[in-house]
Amino acid sequence: MYKPLLFFILFSLSISFATAYGVTTESTLRILAAGELGINDNEINQVLDVTANVIQVDETFSETIGNITVELTQKVKIISDDNESVILENTSLETISIEIPSETIISAPQEWDNKISPPVQIPTTGTIPSGFDTPDSVIQVGSPDVILIFDQPVTIILQDVTGQTAYKLPNQSTWNLIDVCLGTYENPTNPTSPNECSISDGVDTKIVTYHFTEFTGLSTTVTTTTTTPSTSTATTSNSNGGSGRTGVGPSSAPSSGSSRGGSSIITFYPVTTVNVIPSWLENAVQWWNEDKITDNDFKNIITYVLDKDIIPTETPKQPKPLIDLAPSMRHLFSMWANDKLPESSIIGLIHYYREMGVW
Repeated sequence: MYKPLLFFILFSLSISFATAYGVTTESTLRILAAGELGINDNEINQVLDVTANVIQVDETFSETIGNITVELTQKVKIISDDNESVILENTSLETISIEIPSETIISAPQEWDNKISPPVQIPTTGTIPSGFDTPDSVIQVGSPDVILIFDQPVTIILQDVTGQTAYKLPNQSTWNLIDVCLGTYENPTNPTSPNECSISDGVDTKIVTYHFTEFTGLSTTVTTTTTTPSTSTATTSNSNGGSGRTGVGPSSAPSSGSSRGGSSIITFYPVTTVNVIPSWLENAVQWWNEDKITDNDFKNIITYVLDKDIIPTETPKQPKPLIDLAPSMRHLFSMWANDKLPESSIIGLIHYYREMGVW
């Protein structure tokens, strides 16, 4: 007579536990404890609604991303069954994937809707930094309205994207350039929290970040000046390395009236004086194009001419990250060596990438 009563009590307790801790019947979700989200399928290609898993933090804290300070009031921890990274992806964007380490705590402001979205492709909005072409599209990941912060670095892999990357925060209009990661493509050095960095192997790019927002790849706007070095009227040629385009995700044809592949009015990084580049540098460019010297050899050559003031620059010398040079950069130097790009433009390019810490 006591067994049915005991079974009823245990059954009632299990229902209460499920209600209290938000146990879901979806195959990809498993609750381990309050504030934890268990993942038994490491590849997620849907929006995760973690409302039942989010808890309030014991003490509100803030993080500053760019020029935005975020007050963080709630969190959830993602835990995978096998302790491997959780892959967040979109089946319609096969060239983009996101790796979230197991045991990662995601923190968010109070206005978060408690949903984690996989990467989606959206139109480009906002102001692109001078010297870069506006990308066709960008990706948005995590949340369109708030910044999600991680206590471990998350990796975004962009296939067929090389060169400079950038991010834009929700409800902001300015894109921010992402610094180059130290280390190697296979093993990049993590940025300081809560920041971000990116690194390319000449074909693909990794963005290592402590936050989710909008991300994109940028191509350099190339100037072939037809008059004086200070003019802003030029014929442009755009390149983004392996993909031959800007942005991320599937390519789309430019709308009518687009300046891509044609001529337009642009402003490149101007130089105030015209310097004489040594003729032997043209030989080095030729050897680089023919793979007779490595990317690192060429970086050392440029570093040498800058450090020795052969090409004067007032830019402070910075540590040189171990990265592969984007194919687009090799193309620009080749254009200069073949008299298709003026000396003033290549000097501006050298100075700019010194500022970026490439050499």
